Amino acid sequence: MKKSIWIPLLILSLFTAGCGTATKAYRVVDPRDINKQNLSKTKAYYTPKYKIPYAKTKGVDHSEEFWGQVIDEKWAAYSSCVKSKLKKDPRLNKIKKVKVVILKDSKFECKYHSGRCSGEYDASFNTIFVSKKDFDKKTRLPLLKHEWSHVNGVMKSGHANHKEIKVCTRY
Repeated sequence: MKKSIWIPLLILSLFTAGCGTATKAYRVVDPRDINKQNLSKTKAYYTPKYKIPYAKTKGVDHSEEFWGQVIDEKWAAYSSCVKSKLKKDPRLNKIKKVKVVILKDSKFECKYHSGRCSGEYDASFNTIFVSKKDFDKKTRLPLLKHEWSHVNGVMKSGHANHKEIKVCTRY
């Protein structure tokens, strides 16, 4: 009799544990549509050192000054790596014309990765859209560096040289 009580409890606990996973999977499978046109027109701030334009959406924590410092730090690390390890010029002048918009959402609709992205460079809006959640990852997925590689031509079309530049994008 005691064994028969454990089975429903085990099933209930597995179901309850699975709900957290199921809601996370739902967010990944059903990304939010973002209005890229409106987001690309949001008021731009400029990083203090490199004058890279950026904006943050409602709900993204920290101040504009904080994000300006973070973007400058990421650019310094990325451009230094590209120059020294890849022996390429990362073209800051081109980057300074592309706005970085930091989104609160972790996934949004895009035309790549089966329609689910955490970061995307959209040349038609001259904007990089990147999720705050993945933007913060320092080792696993520093998306901004990956998107800059698309903008400045370090990344070849179709990710043909992805393995070569991975040392600087870590993606």
